[in-house]
Amino acid sequence: MVHRRISPDLKQRALQLLDQEISPKAIAEVLGVSTKSIERWRVNYERLGC
Repeated sequence: MVHRRISPDLKQRALQLLDQEISPKAIAEVLGVSTKSIERWRVNYERLGC
């Protein structure tokens, strides 16, 4: 697995798309990340606000 740094702005945009009911799978495919990453970002945002 390749680890690459995703900018906070891109993560924020992904979370906005989730709020618009875009599927995590679709977001992950566009960004080239796993759905687990999308879920982790969502959980971190809910817990920590970042």
